[in-house]
Amino acid sequence: MKRVRVASRARSDGSDRTRTIGGTPMSTMTVEARKRLLKSDFGLPGSKKYPMPDPRHAANAKARASQQEARGKLSASAKQKIDAKANRILGKNA
Repeated sequence: MKRVRVASRARSDGSDRTRTIGGTPMSTMTVEARKRLLKSDFGLPGSKKYPMPDPRHAANAKARASQQEARGKLSASAKQKIDAKANRILGKNA
């Protein structure tokens, strides 16, 4: 089964290193699971980018959107849309 994002990577010595965000394991999603999501589950539904089926993915989408805006690859208005949807999922008022 293909994964959209790899949760862990093997080191050259054979040990495994789990990728984390602030000590919490990174969100992963299979390609099949992503295809089953409704357009409304995405931060940018028209292009089906920034999936947010749960709070962990919503927090990750906010972080990725901030990075992309800083790099000039995402407009401020698109980031605001992503942040607003993520805040609704996370239960934040800001």
